[in-house]
Order: sequence, then C-alpha cells, then structure tokens
Amino acid sequence: MKKLISLLIISLTFCLSGCVTTSETPVYVSRSVIDNFTPNTTSKSEVEQALGKPNDTDLNPDGRSVYLYFTSKRNISLLVFDRNDVLMKVVNYEK
Repeated sequence: MKKLISLLIISLTFCLSGCVTTSETPVYVSRSVIDNFTPNTTSKSEVEQALGKPNDTDLNPDGRSVYLYFTSKRNISLLVFDRNDVLMKVVNYEK
C-alpha cells in the first residue's frame, strides 16, 4: 500500500509539473518589422538581427525550420525557413 501511495504521489508530481508556469515575461516584437521581411530573400540571420532570438523554434525532418515570435498578447507570427535558412513565408495567428 505504501508503494502504491508513493507511486501515486510521484506520478501526480510529474503531471502537475507540466502545469507550472514560469515568471518569465514574453518578449514582444514589432509586427511592422516582420511585415517588411521578403520571402525568398530574407535570411534567418537577418531576422535574428532585426528581432533577436525567437520565443520558440522548431526543426522539421526535411531541413525546414520555424521561428515563433509574439507580436502581442493575442498574436503570434511564425516564420518558416527553407533548409538554406532563407525565409519561405510568414504566417500570423491570433490566439
């Protein structure tokens, strides 16, 4: 019985740890700067120079990568780069 309770407590701890939020304040970037980027021309390094590090990144198996930037509390922009680190497209979402 003690082993079962211990296992339950450990499992619950791991489940709840995913619900914890950090105190980090998100960094917002200017949507107007993003709108000035040119697909098939702008490089990943140019984006990072203009906006800083993205809030999140994703690498696809085919070599493409995606940068996520917050532009406001309710809006995010995804910048998709090809395997040569050239901007393919920008997709804007409202949360």
